[in-house]
Amino acid sequence: MVLINIVSHGKKDFICDNCGRTYKYQRALHRHSKYECGKEPQFTCPLCERRFKQKINMKKHYMRHLDKRNE
Repeated sequence: MVLINIVSHGKKDFICDNCGRTYKYQRALHRHSKYECGKEPQFTCPLCERRFKQKINMKKHYMRHLDKRNE
């Protein structure tokens, strides 16, 4: 991963050297590179098998399943 830091309009952008997506924070670019860019989703909902690239999105999805069961 190569970090490119440019300054535009007073803010810093971190650019993914693989796909060109930009991020305001370096940690967001790191998460993108580690879990998302060019990778298949790694996190699977245990109830419906839907797959997600970020664990937090899978957890939110899973919680919706639980909320529906409790209605």
